[in-house]
Amino acid sequence: MDWRKSKQVGEFASLAHGVTLFVEENDPKSDFNTYRWKKEFDAEIDKITLNLNNFDDPEDAEFPLRIRIDRSETVKQLKQAIA
Repeated sequence: MDWRKSKQVGEFASLAHGVTLFVEENDPKSDFNTYRWKKEFDAEIDKITLNLNNFDDPEDAEFPLRIRIDRSETVKQLKQAIA
C-alpha cells in the first residue's frame, strides 16, 4: 500500500507494544491464517514472558533472565519459576 511507504517503523501501531517485527513475503490473496507471523502470534497469545533485569544494577537495560509461562499456570508455579 502506497500510504505505508513513507511511514517510519516506529509509527506502526503493532510496534507500540512489542519488539518483534515480522517481514514475510506471501500472496495477499492467500488465507490470513497461513501467514507465519499470524501463527507465531497465535502461539504466543496464551503465554506470558517476564524479562528481568540485573537486580544488583537497577539502571541496567539488559534482561539476562527470561521466564516464559502459560497463562493457565497457577501463581504457585509462577513463584517457583521465578525462584
